[in-house]
Amino acid sequence: MDIPSLWNAYRLRDKDKVSKNPSKNLTNLISLVRYALKFDDTLQDFANVANSHYNLWRGRCIQKGINFSAEQEEFLNLIKEHIIANGFVEVKDIQEICADLGGIYRAKEIFKDSLSKLVEELSLALVS
Repeated sequence: MDIPSLWNAYRLRDKDKVSKNPSKNLTNLISLVRYALKFDDTLQDFANVANSHYNLWRGRCIQKGINFSAEQEEFLNLIKEHIIANGFVEVKDIQEICADLGGIYRAKEIFKDSLSKLVEELSLALVS
């Protein structure tokens, strides 16, 4: 059974708890598993949930006094989109994800020693 079929099956069974028209991302499997295991009360498109989690994460950063430059924001948005498409990210992926912005070398320059922690924190924030 493919993801859209499984999604539609849940939609038939739990109409008021399942969002319509999920994106075609394979990462919707994460949402399906979380819903099936009752970690989540509603079944929503993973991209929508991850974007909401990203906004919450950014808000927590601001509350902690962590402000990112425009260049750092560009990197963070590309990393976020990679997580939405793939379900996770590792530091080694930065070279490919952010190649047009200078890759891993530029990321290490602008995030300094916090890059590894930041990537791990962002992955957990978006997927949890």
